[in-house]
Amino acid sequence: RVSCMTMLFRQLLFSSRLSSSRNNTLSYKKLNLLNKPLFSAFTIPLKMNINITNVPFFTPFFSSCIQNELPRTLQHEVNLIEELYTEEAKGEENNLEETKKAKPDNKKIIKYESIDISRVSEDIHRASLYNQGKINKIANKKERRGKRNWDIRFCRKAVRNYQTVLEQWKQSRRTSNDGGGFEDDMVTPSLVSLVFSSLLRCNWPPKELSKRVRDLEKLIGTLGKTSMTDELSLKLLEANGKAGNVGRTLSLLEYRKAYAPKYPQEFMYALQAIHSASLELRLNRNNFLGDHRQPSIDNPTRFLDAILVNMHQRKVPLENHFAAKMLETYACSGRAAKAMHAHYKVVMKPSEGTKRRISMKWNDPPPYYKVPSEISHDQEITLPGREEKLTKLEWECREDYWPRPLAAAFSFSDSLQNGGVGGYAPMELGIDGWNAMIKVCCHRGAIWRALQIFRETMPNRNLEPNAKTYLYLLQALARLGDVPTMRKLWHQMFVVEQISLNSRLVEAMIDGLLNKANVADSITLCQDVWNQVGVQPPYTTHLKLLEFALANDYIYEARRHVYVLQQIWISTGEINPKLSKPALSHLFEYFGYELLEEDFLSEFRDEK
Repeated sequence: RVSCMTMLFRQLLFSSRLSSSRNNTLSYKKLNLLNKPLFSAFTIPLKMNINITNVPFFTPFFSSCIQNELPRTLQHEVNLIEELYTEEAKGEENNLEETKKAKPDNKKIIKYESIDISRVSEDIHRASLYNQGKINKIANKKERRGKRNWDIRFCRKAVRNYQTVLEQWKQSRRTSNDGGGFEDDMVTPSLVSLVFSSLLRCNWPPKELSKRVRDLEKLIGTLGKTSMTDELSLKLLEANGKAGNVGRTLSLLEYRKAYAPKYPQEFMYALQAIHSASLELRLNRNNFLGDHRQPSIDNPTRFLDAILVNMHQRKVPLENHFAAKMLETYACSGRAAKAMHAHYKVVMKPSEGTKRRISMKWNDPPPYYKVPSEISHDQEITLPGREEKLTKLEWECREDYWPRPLAAAFSFSDSLQNGGVGGYAPMELGIDGWNAMIKVCCHRGAIWRALQIFRETMPNRNLEPNAKTYLYLLQALARLGDVPTMRKLWHQMFVVEQISLNSRLVEAMIDGLLNKANVADSITLCQDVWNQVGVQPPYTTHLKLLEFALANDYIYEARRHVYVLQQIWISTGEINPKLSKPALSHLFEYFGYELLEEDFLSEFRDEK
């Protein structure tokens, strides 16, 4: 503590002497330590009677350090700084306004009078709609996808102009006290609701949207001209929910107790806030930190309890669908390290001459205790760092081994079934609720526990698994490369249960085969599924198949998959631009191979 204070005062003394030697007045910019990250909390005020105890960063704690614990040499330097401030602070205060005049602000300021207020209001009304009348360039794209398109740039411009008007109004202090000016019309509750609707049309990511929502709320709140209504509070709840402002969303839920609940609209916004806030963790999760050192949003139990208490106080019934959505929030923050394995890495392989091309280097397989097919159900194993011998299911049920979010998810599920959460009566989870629990177990690496729910819990409650049940299990097993277990589930799903296949299920099965470097079976599966049921994986899976084949020097397998793509083209009559003939030729060339005209059917060959 003494050494830190010594370094601070010596640096401050040196800066002050340097400043006074160069200029006649004390330079605030040179003495300000804000530019140094180490001293970011320290500032030096200008307009004050210079006394070392009056400086804001000299709290009583630091004052006691100065009086009792600092060396005498440092105390002498403190006295020199105090004298220097006393002599030159007056000169700095007198020349402060001249400095401002000499250095005008270079930022471009939009004049308040130059903005058409009526046009701003019209743009907000137009931007709040999904479609502002702009015709889509691709006519059949709107019909094929069934989505409404809107002009994102126009929405951003409309919100920016509205915010500029309010900022200039605030700076110029032109608010009318009689309440009849056009300024009051710009901050009516109905127009503010449209402003936040327009802000949600700007297509900002949650992190940027969160900042803009808070800034706009503060700006409107400082004007003090807008009254809170049912419509406005609901729109604020939607905006903060999609932006990921969990605390603000819960505060708005508490405020809306005075209004009639609009279930499930506003409570879905509260759950959306948890999902949006977890997006940053899901995209940039650092599994090297461990589950116990992840951000607090990784365990959303306290937020779910607050939502349930609010629902119960407003006499809103708790349905199975909403309970399943609440359980899914435990799986929205990404996958733990126990649920994943790095099967390969991409390297640059020397080729002809000085050229280098993309290749793949396969890593060691995952540990045997991660893969369900490597151990039996009753086999006792010892995990790294542990001395006990237990079955893998018993290990996964121990709360001291698995992270708190997984234990919290099961505790929350048990409380829903036993009653007592938020004052609700006991309820039976449906198929969606148990699918959510399987998803949570798969994301946390508790595969045996997920299989227990699938094989024991769901049959005991007379619940039949659906496509989502198999999808979560296949995706979890594909990340570990457990192909034998995947084949058993695939047979049970497709042959025994006769569940309709979809592109996601085919994608999961192909991913598992590719993680075991089985490119040939992956292409065969893609072709067989298309010939039997007419289902193909997403186009990204087709590209992944080709990349795996070319990176592992399986050139004939890559050309075979090109033939499979041509079969799909002939049957559907559509060609994805990412899988077109020029795109495939470019992909082969990128990996150092050439796609010949002989590799295409006569319908797709170029006429010479």
